Amino acid sequence: MARQLTRGRRWAGKSEPYQQSVSSNDARNAAYAAKEGTKAAKDAVKTVEKAADAARERYRHLIREKSFYYCAAFYFSHLRSPIQTVETDGDGRFAMEVPRTGAFVIAAHGERSLLGDDPERYYWLQAISLEGGQQGAQNLSNSNLTRTTGTSSLIFTED
Repeated sequence: MARQLTRGRRWAGKSEPYQQSVSSNDARNAAYAAKEGTKAAKDAVKTVEKAADAARERYRHLIREKSFYYCAAFYFSHLRSPIQTVETDGDGRFAMEVPRTGAFVIAAHGERSLLGDDPERYYWLQAISLEGGQQGAQNLSNSNLTRTTGTSSLIFTED
């Protein structure tokens, strides 16, 4: 018994599948659409990468800005004009006169740089008092910088 294949018609109560071959135009259109989709995806990835880079740079900027508020330079930028200023000698020693009575604060700042490196900055904020005596000594060293946990610094920072 021979059967005929016809579209959408039933023969003897059975449905026959309709098969269509893919034309070369359809294949070209699908390939073009895939290529365009790939290009759009690559463009989207580049856009996201640029946005991520911009966000990382903004984050780094904000961290640097925030860190200023936790360093000694921030506190020193708000100090008023000093009552007295002195300079150190070549070994970092200095002398200044203060009244015999009363409590005072020495605010000192130092800086040094080595051949093209960024300068190192040092800050001290130390309470002093002669307590009626003739003279006193105050040692400003790495152990009592404002950024350390030493007991003599008046402020503690993350510097």
